[in-house]
Amino acid sequence: MGWIKTPIRKTKEIFDDVQFGYRLKNRRKTFLLTHYPQLTGNYDGQPVFSIHGHTHSFDPFCEHELMYNVNCESQNCTPILWEDMLR
Repeated sequence: MGWIKTPIRKTKEIFDDVQFGYRLKNRRKTFLLTHYPQLTGNYDGQPVFSIHGHTHSFDPFCEHELMYNVNCESQNCTPILWEDMLR
């Protein structure tokens, strides 16, 4: 049996909010939080840090210096605090 994809319209019955990602500003830095790794920037030339999962790599910095992998494999299957990630 193959993967069964749930149409986005059905997820509204389960979740309050479904988004592609969230863009946050913290400490004068911009972060894009997504499931898949994204490499992006601002129009003003300032970097946007990608906080993502999906890759199943054990290295949190495997993709690019602006990408941080927070999947369970790279974090020893433990939650990571925002303050710890910023360091």
